[in-house]
Amino acid sequence: MILVAFILFLIEVIGINGQEGGMLTGAHLYFRKEYQLGAFIHTAGWGITASYAKRLTGFTKLVFSTDFFNLKHPKEAKVEQTLMPGGRPYVFGKEFTTSVWTLESGFKKVLYVKDRAKGVQISFAGMGGMALFLRKPVYVVVAYPNVINPDRITVEKYNVDKHTPLMIKEGAPFIYGLDEIRVIYGASFKTFIEMDMAVNPSRIFTLNGGIIMQVSSRKIELLRYNGETRFFLNLFVGLTFGWKKYYDSDSK
Repeated sequence: MILVAFILFLIEVIGINGQEGGMLTGAHLYFRKEYQLGAFIHTAGWGITASYAKRLTGFTKLVFSTDFFNLKHPKEAKVEQTLMPGGRPYVFGKEFTTSVWTLESGFKKVLYVKDRAKGVQISFAGMGGMALFLRKPVYVVVAYPNVINPDRITVEKYNVDKHTPLMIKEGAPFIYGLDEIRVIYGASFKTFIEMDMAVNPSRIFTLNGGIIMQVSSRKIELLRYNGETRFFLNLFVGLTFGWKKYYDSDSK
């Protein structure tokens, strides 16, 4: 609640200052479309993003966005076997990797327009849409000691109840389990503040930060024995770059 109140206060302050700051002046060119690519880190992992925006008014844009990112449990800890130096580590209790692909749409409101090349344009955005949770099983390299073949090694789907740390030699390559990915449907919401620092008016270079939230249609357990949940709320900060397409406003 404190974070939400702070964001609302910041929006109000920026909005008041923006009225006195810059206006879309001096240029006979106004953007019609803009494209952005970028990357971000959040409190449960990292991801990449791409978006397309269409100008509706001088200060409002219609935005379509897609993100792809991973979700990690805060208690994840990698295990490296000392008996096999250089082997791939694995995460104890992590039987599935979880990634999220979102498709969202919404609006972006320009709160403060920069009035010089080295200024900063500040915008606020809110959007929502569909989320696909991609669950891939984790595989590990397991050694089963026996009298006939003391070094019998096999690659198996990780099962905490079956595979003890002494049995696991290392984690298996990521390609194992790609043909077993399960999809869980859900919803996604995102709100953020964006600061465009590009000097070239036809380019975009932004620093942005805000909140992302996903809700799955069924409960998901990121790490065994640490509970299941449908809700995933995270803070994020990221960088994007892109370009704009313009048209001559006098020729409309």
